[in-house]
Amino acid sequence: MDEKIQRVKNYGRFEQMKNYKWLESVLRRRMRSGMLLLLASAVILMSGMLFACTANPGSTGSAADPGSAAESLTVRVSSLKGPTSIGLAQFIADAKTTDDTAPFLYEFAITGTPDEILTGLIRGDIDIALLPVNLASVLFNKTDGGIEVLNINTLGVLHVVSGDTSIRTFDDLAGRTVIMAGKGSIPEYVMNHLLAQAGLADSVTLDFRAEATEVAAVLAADPSAVGVLPEPYATSVVTKVAELDYRLDLTAVWEAMSATGQDKFITGVTVARSEFIEAHPEALQDFIDKQASSIEQAQTSPQQVAPLVVEAGIVDNVDIAQKALPRCNLVNLSGDTMKQSMQAFLAILFGYNPAILGGELPSDAFYYCGSTN
Repeated sequence: MDEKIQRVKNYGRFEQMKNYKWLESVLRRRMRSGMLLLLASAVILMSGMLFACTANPGSTGSAADPGSAAESLTVRVSSLKGPTSIGLAQFIADAKTTDDTAPFLYEFAITGTPDEILTGLIRGDIDIALLPVNLASVLFNKTDGGIEVLNINTLGVLHVVSGDTSIRTFDDLAGRTVIMAGKGSIPEYVMNHLLAQAGLADSVTLDFRAEATEVAAVLAADPSAVGVLPEPYATSVVTKVAELDYRLDLTAVWEAMSATGQDKFITGVTVARSEFIEAHPEALQDFIDKQASSIEQAQTSPQQVAPLVVEAGIVDNVDIAQKALPRCNLVNLSGDTMKQSMQAFLAILFGYNPAILGGELPSDAFYYCGSTN
């Protein structure tokens, strides 16, 4: 539509300039006085200047007007409540104090469910989003490549919690019942993969509950039970029940069991609409840089960042946020490391349930390969 409007404007300018040339030719034929010809030329020149000044009355700045300020671009960012958003806390706080004349402004929305984010990305109402890794794949497939992954922002956040002090390694789960949530989703497939890798698939029973809160309630009532909980639920129940403690970090277990010792258990990624990436590369790079700084702040200064996490509505309690931060495995992995890690992880998930990724593994176009400094 904008291109059509511009073509109309250009055509109008062309027609007007043709009229000026016609007028000049007529005057040249009819005016015999050199003074009159000079006067006519001056009139034509002034008319052209007037047209140039009024051709785009809505413009607010030009190369000839270096003092005029360019309009700021507002970048719309959405993320899920929980660990995936924690790395944004400092960024969100800084954005609230950014001068309105800055070239890039940011609007953040923290939501409880992914539906709102998925719809917003598809409609173009959201530019950048932080999502569970499998939903990013689903969205890529659903939009025929309409989004790209910028980075991995969160590794695994699942922990084995129990009051049983005999659990020191993953093999110690043999013969036990493990209570957890997430049937038919990443937690189940991660646990099944680890059990298969350890040769424990037939000796461990998985008892699924509907919500993480139900798992926490069982552990609080019976600390000798064994449960798998994500952050910040794991920290919350361990803080409240003295007998309970963290027994295993499943992210560390995943890496230890991988063939190279470097495979990643991935929870959250950052994506952007492909149209936004193409149209606003400078704004994209500004976001990438500020997100990286914010993640680093969360990694190194949990005490300072914890109140910001609560203020942003990501976690409800400052003490829980501060204690959970180091166990949320926040990262900023991009480029080839991101691509290789995601491809390996998604291939494992695909083997358990292709539908969880949108029916097929995403192509190379899924991975943003631009500069990330």
